[in-house]
Amino acid sequence: MTNYHSLDKQCSVCGTRKTVEIETVTNVIPQPEEMFPVFLCAKHKRALQEKLLDITLNKTGKLCFTLKKNVT
Repeated sequence: MTNYHSLDKQCSVCGTRKTVEIETVTNVIPQPEEMFPVFLCAKHKRALQEKLLDITLNKTGKLCFTLKKNVT
């Protein structure tokens, strides 16, 4: 029998483990129609909502996160 552990919630942007939630994001360049699950802390979730966080998909299929300016 396999022992399943809960997901290790770590922010996909900064790596923190505090107040991290899973979010489903769209508008990821170059595949804006697809939905991608990411873990975001409260700070980076707010940045995404305020359109201060860009998410792109690189050639290897890895999500890349770019802050447009410093987020507090």
